[in-house]
Amino acid sequence: MEVDEIKHQIATAKQAVEDLAEPLKTQAFGIILSKLLDEIIAEKRVPIGEAAFLGEEVPLISGADSCREAIAKLFASDWGRKPRNIRQIIDAMKLNAIYYPDTNVAVELSRMTKIGLLRRLRDQKGFTYVSAKPAPT
Repeated sequence: MEVDEIKHQIATAKQAVEDLAEPLKTQAFGIILSKLLDEIIAEKRVPIGEAAFLGEEVPLISGADSCREAIAKLFASDWGRKPRNIRQIIDAMKLNAIYYPDTNVAVELSRMTKIGLLRRLRDQKGFTYVSAKPAPT
């Protein structure tokens, strides 16, 4: 899906909800944008922000009920075998429409490291995290 097509679909969505009452308008537009984002992700697995991951595909996860569960699902995949910095982790979560404040993610990464779910490694730019257990083959 091209950028112009996405802009056109957003404009069409705005027109479609224009006549609704204000609370419904916001909710309906949010649902439409969410479905559009899901379509874009499914079509191209479009990376966001700094999370281009140099052409890597970010695993698609769903059904995470907590920040810890979302992080665990990311690191349970092959993606978790490579060291990842906090920005990559947050961007991967955003790509999956999972939003937590950066501080919550940082605290959860620290806790997961302390209980042995993740390993924290030091590099030139700071810390990276990697799964403490090998991914299933």
